[in-house]
Amino acid sequence: MTLPERRRFRRWRAEGARAFLYLRGQRVQRCKVRHVSKAAVFVETDSMLTEGLTVELALTRPYSDRLVKVVRRSAYVVRTSRNGTAVLLFLNRKA
Repeated sequence: MTLPERRRFRRWRAEGARAFLYLRGQRVQRCKVRHVSKAAVFVETDSMLTEGLTVELALTRPYSDRLVKVVRRSAYVVRTSRNGTAVLLFLNRKA
């Protein structure tokens, strides 16, 4: 018997995707994206961020040697662990 998926949106492994976390008053953190869904992103970070913190997240994905797509969204931290940080994206572009 297989269990149904408990997530609201299906997630995808992010091959080659990178993220940049913009925090107020701090330097930009470069991160590696592990999983992406419609509403959330799980990124590997060096530091532990506090839950509920609002951040700007710039996602980059290379399509070829010369073409890179950049998407920038506001998000907030919903979970942190040793492996990384889960952020939930806002529906509109700015918080």
